[in-house]
Amino acid sequence: MNLKAISLVVLVLLIYFGLHFFLYFSTAKFFAISNQTLKKALAVVFIFLSVSFFAAMILTRLSDLVIFRVFYGLSAFWLGLIINLLMAAVLAWLIIFVFKLFNLDVKLIVGSLAFSIILLYSLFGVWQAMHPQVKNIDVTIAGLPQAWQNKTIVQLSDLHLGQIYGIAFAEKVVKQVNDLKPDLIVITGDLFDGTASNLAKFLGTLDQLQADQGIYFITGNHEVYLGTGKVKAALQDTKINILDNQIADLDSLQIIGVSYPEFGQVRDSNFIASLAGYNPSLPSILLYHSPTSIEQKEQNLAGQHSNIYWSPNTDFSLARASGINLQLSGHSHAGQTFPFTWVADKIYGKYNYGLNQDGDFNIYTTSGVGTWGPPMRIGSRGEIVEIRLK
Repeated sequence: MNLKAISLVVLVLLIYFGLHFFLYFSTAKFFAISNQTLKKALAVVFIFLSVSFFAAMILTRLSDLVIFRVFYGLSAFWLGLIINLLMAAVLAWLIIFVFKLFNLDVKLIVGSLAFSIILLYSLFGVWQAMHPQVKNIDVTIAGLPQAWQNKTIVQLSDLHLGQIYGIAFAEKVVKQVNDLKPDLIVITGDLFDGTASNLAKFLGTLDQLQADQGIYFITGNHEVYLGTGKVKAALQDTKINILDNQIADLDSLQIIGVSYPEFGQVRDSNFIASLAGYNPSLPSILLYHSPTSIEQKEQNLAGQHSNIYWSPNTDFSLARASGINLQLSGHSHAGQTFPFTWVADKIYGKYNYGLNQDGDFNIYTTSGVGTWGPPMRIGSRGEIVEIRLK
């Protein structure tokens, strides 16, 4: 990690700890906590909370113990709750300031109401995160073979199976997918969460997915964090087919799977044409985790991922030139929860979520099934995408 990256991490941590101090200060003022023992106890609680998520990530990478998974879930919930509490605290201080102009002290009332409402708001976000919906879309593909007319593809992305989304969640998703009776299932990355320490426990459930034309998987950034070798080894004995910069010809429909970039990978304008079995005359569906172009000229892994997150290339020139009819992506989570829904929209623009069409080229960016970090969705919904080909 270079000096610039270290400096950025330190700055982010300082801001994060500063936000905890602001919330500690606000809590003490709203509820008129003057007893020094209570204030010290409150300070200890906020110090613990400020490091809890980072500690939980480390512990869950070391072991799959239930107590560590519970700790991770609670700390992840806190990560989302503090963001909502901070917004509530700022609004509460503004209201308190207005009333203070009229010599009215309403800190206790306003603080209590703000924190109570935001807790209910956050719990609603958790409920939404745990209940993905089925999204139905139609996509027109030029030159679609007769064998694929009105056939369906189910796209799964960003399940983040691991510490929060466990076996019960995976079983529910598998049942929802199988009930749709898809002809093809594609998994566009982040099947597992980067903190998952036990992949084997999910394999039996995932192996129950059913589709006549098979199940195809590409890696996302969290598979890179876990170690792609570990993920591939876990999936090799299942019916899930891994497309690692490879092509599957399914009744004259090309499924092109491009892996998430790893260190040293460079992709130029000839990348797709160089893949074994590529046929430019066949209609093609590209699976790529990020809703960006697949060109990759940066060899530094940190630089690659930074570009995808903060300055994404969304001209899709390589996909268009290669005759791609439909790109299926995820990664953005559609921002997942407010205010990050707004941030993601600013970064990815119209490709943040939904179907976009330009001539014969289409791209669908799903909001994903699961979540990362806070198990909350407010302003977005998790989804299983059913795509009907026309």
